[in-house]
Amino acid sequence: MASSSAIAFHYAQSFSCIAEKCEDNCCQEGWQISVSDQRVDAYKRSSPELLNLIASDNEGFRMNLNADNQCMALQGGRCSVHTQYGEAALPDICATYPRMNRRFDAFIVKSATMSCPEVARLVLFGDTPFLLEDSVGPNTKGDGSLANHLIKVDPDSWASIIRFFSEQALTPHRSVYQVIGQLCYVVSGLEGLPYEKWMESIHRRGSATSPLMLNKEPEVTDQLLQVLEDILKARTIPESMRKAVSDAITVQKKGPQKRQLRALKPEFSDTAQHHADAALEQAIKRFIAAEITRTGFPFISTTPAGQDYGLSLSEWTATLAIRTLALRLLLLAHCDQEPDNQLPPQKIVELIYRYCRAANHNLATASEIALRRNISARILAIHDTSVT
Repeated sequence: MASSSAIAFHYAQSFSCIAEKCEDNCCQEGWQISVSDQRVDAYKRSSPELLNLIASDNEGFRMNLNADNQCMALQGGRCSVHTQYGEAALPDICATYPRMNRRFDAFIVKSATMSCPEVARLVLFGDTPFLLEDSVGPNTKGDGSLANHLIKVDPDSWASIIRFFSEQALTPHRSVYQVIGQLCYVVSGLEGLPYEKWMESIHRRGSATSPLMLNKEPEVTDQLLQVLEDILKARTIPESMRKAVSDAITVQKKGPQKRQLRALKPEFSDTAQHHADAALEQAIKRFIAAEITRTGFPFISTTPAGQDYGLSLSEWTATLAIRTLALRLLLLAHCDQEPDNQLPPQKIVELIYRYCRAANHNLATASEIALRRNISARILAIHDTSVT
């Protein structure tokens, strides 16, 4: 592992675009695909006919869209640029997505985002999606590698830390809420520590029981439902997903002040406890592990995307908790639409890739940032309590 220039998660290493077979091709989503000045110059020199596919404005160059909001290069479900000119002619984003690279001081880590349906399938139902494999250099070009400001950690130490958090996420004897609570507890001991001391703290806290259990707090559920509804406002979300969540919500009076708080209707809670929850546990835990690989957690990044996820390790952990638990509510809200309240694999894939596309491709909402600060403060409070 230490001799390799790149390390890849198995799901990212095995990914291959399925093109016209994809149920939701990214070339027809109306995405604004930027084209670098260097790529435009290359087209001018060798393939000037490709300039007809490019539009420009004050923000630079981008791939043009047709009347159906599809990329002008899309023909029969395939990219005509790729087909006729090869991968080397693609804009950087097209050659990269859904792959993601994290550059450390001495190596690169290859992962991918579940906003792609095929990646979601590999992550959720593959045999060993999070297995670490040696790889060679980045399989992308241009700005495809997301700099992590060259964090100085050796590959073996990095791999040990990542394996720990992935294994924690996938622990079979813990519920999703227990997994989240445990991650918060472990991370509370890492804030401010140098990387070389992380494993010592991780081993010390890894087997202990976390005091943080968010499932016992109606106020948190109310806030999570608001976060979920805000995420689902993205234009890529079909109205049927929004309606399923809206129909699953009720308002209850809680606490001595009888505050009105939103929650899932009792039948969905019963479903969660007796039928669907066990079936969904693995998918949600794999989502946690996939987010760990996608973001580079717990090695936080100061790129714009990294800062949108949070400004500190405790905030990153809070964001991971929020997006996981909001996803859980989304999946439960759809269970009553299926026989025996069991979501089939393809439905799970659809809900999760659409959720990731909305959450990962847009800025964090105000409701998410507010809840993030709340949970982050509680993570730091765990640390302060353990220190004293």
